[in-house]
Amino acid sequence: MDAVSKNRQTQDTLQALAAHWFPHVRLAGSRELTEGYFNASYVLTWDSGDSVILKIAPSPQIRVMTYEQQAMAHEVRCMALLRRQPELPVARVLAWDRSHRYCDADCFFMTALPGQSLSRLKAELPPEQLADLQGE
Repeated sequence: MDAVSKNRQTQDTLQALAAHWFPHVRLAGSRELTEGYFNASYVLTWDSGDSVILKIAPSPQIRVMTYEQQAMAHEVRCMALLRRQPELPVARVLAWDRSHRYCDADCFFMTALPGQSLSRLKAELPPEQLADLQGE
């Protein structure tokens, strides 16, 4: 999904963020996740083969709706609350950068969970199964 709110970053910026928060590993590659509607998101792969997700909030120069302001802070807090329920598969926040030292907006790193997004799968699902999932 393409949106004006997506704060896409250069490879150099991704490298700088990764090096700051994870100095013990080397960034081997990155790939933008394009299914989201608001934040820019990337899969970062370390030289070990492990991956993390980096989410970057919209630039402060982009006007957003009132309810979208501070959305990233709410997401990080919500994930922390949901992780208290061990039966829920919730990614773990690894680092949250609000300094704007490497890019002009807040960003956070989280663990990558296996699976595919509902937006990717919904065209293949029977309507009743999609309705059940959306109800949950």
